[in-house]
Amino acid sequence: MLHRIKRLNSLVKYVLQYIKTVFGHKLYPGRKKITVFLYHEISDEPTAFSQSFGLCVSNQVFRTQIAWIRRNFTIIHPADLLQPRQIPSNAALITFDDGFHGAYHNGISYLNEHKIPSLMFLNMGCILDQKPLESALACYYSSKENLQEIFPGLNLEKNTPLHLSINPRMMEEYLSIKSYSDYEKINRYQGELATVSEIMSYTDSGFHTLGNHLYRHWNAEALSDEEFMHMFNENRERLSDSEYVVDFFAFPNGQPGSCFSQRHLSLLKEAGVKKIFYSSGGINDDTDKLLLNRTALFETDNTKWKLWKRLVIANLIGNNHSYLV
Repeated sequence: MLHRIKRLNSLVKYVLQYIKTVFGHKLYPGRKKITVFLYHEISDEPTAFSQSFGLCVSNQVFRTQIAWIRRNFTIIHPADLLQPRQIPSNAALITFDDGFHGAYHNGISYLNEHKIPSLMFLNMGCILDQKPLESALACYYSSKENLQEIFPGLNLEKNTPLHLSINPRMMEEYLSIKSYSDYEKINRYQGELATVSEIMSYTDSGFHTLGNHLYRHWNAEALSDEEFMHMFNENRERLSDSEYVVDFFAFPNGQPGSCFSQRHLSLLKEAGVKKIFYSSGGINDDTDKLLLNRTALFETDNTKWKLWKRLVIANLIGNNHSYLV
């Protein structure tokens, strides 16, 4: 009996949260909530890497999701976050990470065509060199051999992915003992990144803006403070070559605890970053916050009911780490 009561209470809470999510902006028009949506790759041909982490959304599902977002939110330009008083109720921001070719060719091209603003967080070192993301390198190599034996000092906990623990010194040491690095094969495993010229051609529209994702795709928790700030500042400098840049930062991998800590937030705040993004799947109830959460949409979010369900869950999560800064 007690178990049934608990289940009923949970159901009531879920329904009430659904109503609040769907109708909250109409009941409380003065609230300055913002939902920041996150994408990586947009393609009908997902790579092994993107399939492993659910990073790819097909073209038609992406367009269905964008149409749903347009019907239910007011999509803002990233620069609008610097003027919070002008942000409408129930605002949304469309963001991407990493700079995949498909994200530009299939995703941002569609958004630009429909004059929908977007923000891409880039690792300019990977874009300039056209070499794989460090996370993809670690995942590829760890699928081929036991890197824990090569780097016993990692002390990986059970189920901890290698790409969250390996650092530049370890990667350099590993690559130095290999006779070659087949970047072409790893790029096929990961998926092609956009080139600088392609990226700049999309920013010329005025609807697409760039942000900082570290110079290379290292997990912040695996770096020393000096390495972290070097990667941040190097990327900030490279991005400054474009006029379509906002001084926003998104943590690679994005999860609090395993991917960043309050120490990193303090360093970024001291560096004067205007907005910091993480991704644990929540909605932000205050656009004035320095730290904002993001909600990833997946291939399985392919109907309006599944999208509303995703939003209900996001509303329950909220911006649960904004107290850190």
